[in-house]
Amino acid sequence: MLTFRDATPADAPFLAKCIMAGMHFFDFETELPSERDIYDRLVECEAREDLLYSHTRTRITEVDVYRAREVDTENNF
Repeated sequence: MLTFRDATPADAPFLAKCIMAGMHFFDFETELPSERDIYDRLVECEAREDLLYSHTRTRITEVDVYRAREVDTENNF
């Protein structure tokens, strides 16, 4: 099952990692990016509302794998 929602300031660390992954500075293999100064600044930017890289311009898609498995089982997929 998928849930779509608006991003919040609490999503800023995840969004910063996504931006860094797009710039090939992070690959989600570690907990935190090695370029901590870039990461910290992006987290600050994502938490603000007045910048291009802001949570206010972002939608989050959450995947509920467990619920999706229940639906697949119910439908015999």
